[in-house]
Amino acid sequence: MKTTFPALAAAALLTLTAGHVAGQGPRVEVRWQPDYPVQGRLFRVVVEADAANRLEGIRGEFAGEPLHFVRTGDTEFSALAAAPIDAEGELLLPVVAFWEGGARDSLEMAVPVRRGSYRLEELTVAPRYGAPPDSATLARMRRESSRARAVSRASHDTPRLWNGTVAHPRDTRVTSGFGDGRQFNGRVTSRHMGTDFAGPEGAPVRAAARGVVAL
Repeated sequence: MKTTFPALAAAALLTLTAGHVAGQGPRVEVRWQPDYPVQGRLFRVVVEADAANRLEGIRGEFAGEPLHFVRTGDTEFSALAAAPIDAEGELLLPVVAFWEGGARDSLEMAVPVRRGSYRLEELTVAPRYGAPPDSATLARMRRESSRARAVSRASHDTPRLWNGTVAHPRDTRVTSGFGDGRQFNGRVTSRHMGTDFAGPEGAPVRAAARGVVAL
């Protein structure tokens, strides 16, 4: 899907400043691929500018996370975005283009998110394993979750290290996929936010791509 501005100024979707008039000045086009992003999946946001040499920067955000645009062509800039696994309906995608001289064009679009297909794993366990965690365990889970969120936020301030192909950490079967729900004794208690690979204890696990172990 794509949206072009400044031609959409009349639709009240665009804020034009510093002399930019609908139908005049640089043309900027925003689109995303695929047309209908799926819950829990990545998708690509593309900004096309016919006067890219005058473009000083692009800022965008999706689902509360900043987008990091890089130049991928003479007039094209792109960023990866992630559709939250629990997203439903349309989510807003604001994009701002900054031009030489202080002018900027702003647009807010609605991205339709399609429901994902995830497996529900039904487990029967001893009652003590299906019960809510005790206060000490719950406190530890909250501390660990807070540390993980801090690492995630800090990652936006560091340059991207990976490039090219992303590899599986080991050549074996997947025992539990990303997004799968887990139902203990008839009650859904968690959703798996990683991917598990089979392997014996002590077997090597490769890095999926270049990066830094932060936690």
